[in-house]
Amino acid sequence: AAVYPEGYITLDTSWINYLTKNHNEGLGWRGELKGMGVASFGKMIANAKGFSQCMTKRLFTEICNRAPAMKEFDLVNKLSDQFEGNGYKIRSLIGQIATQPECLDHPAAELASEAK
Repeated sequence: AAVYPEGYITLDTSWINYLTKNHNEGLGWRGELKGMGVASFGKMIANAKGFSQCMTKRLFTEICNRAPAMKEFDLVNKLSDQFEGNGYKIRSLIGQIATQPECLDHPAAELASEAK
């Protein structure tokens, strides 16, 4: 009340995801789209296909020192599916990305190995 007196006062921890139509459908929402509390909200986000693809792209960029190319779209999808199938284990995804020929054979990878 002191921070934003004109704001809406919430009475419980319920939530509803209204971002499931139009361009937001591309996030691949799966499972419950309404619930109670932060834990169920986080589960909804993690169950979206967009979450696993985003994590895969971010880790690919960090590990390979470049963003995945358009021609690597199928690889990103394969790795994100494996990420989901393995129970969202980040360490496993890191290992899978780091051993991909697309990551190892890139000129940036050669520069990194020369620097060592």
